[in-house]
Amino acid sequence: SIEIRQATAEEMADFGILGGYVFGGVFGDGARNVISEDILPEWTLCAYVDGALASIFSDIPFTVRANGRAMPLAGVSTVGTQPEYRRRGLARRIHTQAFGRMREAGQPVASLWASQAAIYQRYGYAMSTAAWSYTIDTVDIRFHDGDGGSGRVERIDL
Repeated sequence: SIEIRQATAEEMADFGILGGYVFGGVFGDGARNVISEDILPEWTLCAYVDGALASIFSDIPFTVRANGRAMPLAGVSTVGTQPEYRRRGLARRIHTQAFGRMREAGQPVASLWASQAAIYQRYGYAMSTAAWSYTIDTVDIRFHDGDGGSGRVERIDL
């Protein structure tokens, strides 16, 4: 039998162990790790197969600003399935139920930092932003017009 439900507080150690496994230990190994200690049970959705934890998912509530307006966002995290339970549709079932739960909670947007973006397209995710980072030694740059700039900065109360 397959049951899709939130993990209980007592099951968070197993949630953390599976999260540590599927992410290669980057969050720590064993029952006490970043996943089991920082993810709240009410943020989780799991698939249990014959009572055994098979697949995990969490959505962390955030608030983002879109065009200046605050908007609730579900930060999707810790998505993973035990190898022996893969290719059975468990992740799809969890995602479908989670998206319904998010909609009911008034979270119109979900965000995911995907380790492998192509996997998540099948669940409706798409690239929305790209992150770029530049490091420039300011000794090597000048203003285009040659003006080094002058003036002062003054802080005012609004």
